[in-house]
Amino acid sequence: MSSNFKLIKEAYSQKSDKNNIVAIIDGKTAETLNDFYTQIAKQLQFPSYFAKNLDALYDCLCDFSWLEVNNIHIVLRNYDLFLEKEPRNKRWDVLVVLNDAVNDWKAMKGKDKVKLELHVETSERIKQDLDDAEV
Repeated sequence: MSSNFKLIKEAYSQKSDKNNIVAIIDGKTAETLNDFYTQIAKQLQFPSYFAKNLDALYDCLCDFSWLEVNNIHIVLRNYDLFLEKEPRNKRWDVLVVLNDAVNDWKAMKGKDKVKLELHVETSERIKQDLDDAEV
């Protein structure tokens, strides 16, 4: 299991402010990839050219030049329902992209570096998915 995904036992309580953006992706309303892309694009204010695919997701998660924040927190809530209407491997693909984006930010140096964090409300499914996705 990857250390980039922080499993949390209680509802995430940090709020967005001038230095932080908290994007809460709720599995109840992100049962499809399209729903997920819509939620994350809105909450992280992706540019209008975001193409709603994994490559575009990765590109946007590794840029953030349109935001003036130091920290970005992506929180997956109700993970047992997250991408429920998609094949398992689609969920795994999203986890890999999220994990890779965090790793890229960790490797970056300089003043434009952003701290990207991933938080997931604990569930049996996330533990299994992280193992199966090999992130």
